[in-house]
Amino acid sequence: MMEPVKKTHFSTADWNFSGSEWVLDTSDYVDPPAALRFNYVNVIALLKQSSVGMPLPEGMIETYFKHKASTPGLGGWITIRNQSADGWAGSTNRYMLLLYGSVAGDGKPLDRARLVRADTDLETKTLDPPIYPYTWERVRVKWWVYAGVFFVRLEKYVNGEWVRLCGDWSDPVNAWANSSINRVGVRSLSTYPCLFDVTKIYRRVS
Repeated sequence: MMEPVKKTHFSTADWNFSGSEWVLDTSDYVDPPAALRFNYVNVIALLKQSSVGMPLPEGMIETYFKHKASTPGLGGWITIRNQSADGWAGSTNRYMLLLYGSVAGDGKPLDRARLVRADTDLETKTLDPPIYPYTWERVRVKWWVYAGVFFVRLEKYVNGEWVRLCGDWSDPVNAWANSSINRVGVRSLSTYPCLFDVTKIYRRVS
């Protein structure tokens, strides 16, 4: 079972950013007054552990997401079990879910996803349905442990229900399971802008 650690993070003060290439976009959002817009690649926003009060070794992040273009082989998106100390946002020791397209270009869908542990690429999966450009997509990522194995699931809200976009990832290494840090966050996909809004974070309680 999941419970929210903070239902919606209204203030950027709840987050650490790795760069300055972001704005609050008051012209394109799901819920007013603004959405978080990244204007360049590899900008990371990590939820401050101090605002959560605990590590999140298992949990869920739900968000609305909008992108313009896809790039083969590139696209950091959701970072979980991130080991960056509170106060800064890094991307070295963490799990990262990468989204990218099999075809590059403006208006192309994101139809591939890969889970990465630190510098190790784990399995790449095909997304069906994909995540479409130029539209707000409601998506979520769950991560949990069962029988000592780390699992990650990617879902999208379609026609009133949550749909799995691919099979779950599994990693028997189960890295950073007992870390006292384990932060969660989002990251820009490419040099094209991408946006996040109404982001909710949950922790596993049973």
